[in-house]
Amino acid sequence: MGKGMAATAVLRAHHRKQRSAKALAPGVELDLATIKPLRWGVTTTERFSKPAGGNVEMASLAQNAGSFAASGDPNAILNECRSIDRGIDQIDQNLNQLRMLQDRSLNEADSSGSSTSKQLDALASDTMALYRQLTERVRQVKSQREAQQPKNAPQVGRVDRRLKQAIQSYQQVESAFRKKTQDQMARQYRIVRPDASESEVRAVVEDTAAGSQMFQQAMMQSDRRGQARAVLSAVQDRHAALQKIEQQMVELAQLFQDMDTLIVQQEVNVMQIEQKAEEAVVNIDKGNEEIAVAVTTARKTRKKKWICLGICVGIILVIVIIVVVYVLINKQGSSKKRSIGGRALDFANDRSVAHVYELASAVARTSLSGRYVINTDFTKDDTAS
Repeated sequence: MGKGMAATAVLRAHHRKQRSAKALAPGVELDLATIKPLRWGVTTTERFSKPAGGNVEMASLAQNAGSFAASGDPNAILNECRSIDRGIDQIDQNLNQLRMLQDRSLNEADSSGSSTSKQLDALASDTMALYRQLTERVRQVKSQREAQQPKNAPQVGRVDRRLKQAIQSYQQVESAFRKKTQDQMARQYRIVRPDASESEVRAVVEDTAAGSQMFQQAMMQSDRRGQARAVLSAVQDRHAALQKIEQQMVELAQLFQDMDTLIVQQEVNVMQIEQKAEEAVVNIDKGNEEIAVAVTTARKTRKKKWICLGICVGIILVIVIIVVVYVLINKQGSSKKRSIGGRALDFANDRSVAHVYELASAVARTSLSGRYVINTDFTKDDTAS
């Protein structure tokens, strides 16, 4: 009876989650109302942080994420996109392995402590941690200004779409495993009670209150008590697996929401950027107008400078011409004075010679009377000389 009550509690807990399920991806059902809205600045990595189980691939991805933030490489965005692509390839490999382990666990009679169940849990944990890490890295890449450049935008958009597709693929894998698990639970219930109707089986699988009572009654009324206990243990294991699936589906839906939350967070920044761009356009227009005015002013200033220079050159030329004319006039005046002075001197010299000659003649006449003889020819010769 203790196991029966435990099974009832497990079934009721599962039903409360499944009752309000909605479709997220093709073939996937999930209750979006269970997802709490994100607070600004809180990421899924912070909300659902779990150890990666020592996964070497995930450790290298974490190092790449840290080095990307501090890198000054112009190709850092493209390198990060390639690294995220490798991480998504690892997720695809994990999903293929998950499908195989899930099919193997369904074929095991008691999967509670089997190695397959442990491997399945470890691989699911590593895959979810890888999803969280890649989601955060994509958010960081999309938040960079360089991500909007023409050479980076196509790669950023591609890894964003690939990661979303990988999340939807995991949702589809888990949804398919949940359906197979529920079908197996229905078959196991029919083993305990072969005459159960479809509604009764569906009530047990979907965990309504009436279904839980039906399951307990079937166990009490069944002739196969030992087999009923085995079925109960298997059902408990399956419900525990379904609970893990539900938790992972909720987290996957939150990761998917985180991929688009950045767009909402960046709307304010985009509006501010657009406003700044408009202000820049206005400032550029004003600057062009001021430049045009400055060019016109500079041209007028240069024209005035040339005019002033022409006036100065003209004044200098006039002064030079005046000086040259003055010098020439002075030279002509001085030369005329010299020529007039020379003529006057010659005339004076001629008169003095004539006077001397007359004196000599007078003396000669006196000498003739006083018996002194003077050679007047000598005087003439001297005067001529």
